[in-house]
Amino acid sequence: MMRKDYGAMLDKDKKIRRINGFIRLQESFFGFNNSRLKARWTFYKEDDNSLKKIGSIDFNNRLYSFEELKVLTASAGWNYKESYSDFSFNEIDKRSKYIVFIAIK
Repeated sequence: MMRKDYGAMLDKDKKIRRINGFIRLQESFFGFNNSRLKARWTFYKEDDNSLKKIGSIDFNNRLYSFEELKVLTASAGWNYKESYSDFSFNEIDKRSKYIVFIAIK
């Protein structure tokens, strides 16, 4: 799951990436009042000297902070065990994009 703090840094972010002959325009908006990260990925195909729009995908994700996850899991009867920034078991720090959160029932 993406960290809430990381998502907030993506507010009004735009990125362009080239992927196997396609171009992806990524636009992100973070709602500080509801902790939702909304994003649109628009895909284009390079055609000679122009771009042809292929389509777009919209995302709307609720992001949580580490503290919010601990409260949510405890309220559901789960016990927090440990958390990591990725599946390589690296520690979470301010630059971590994700939270891998482990809890047991």
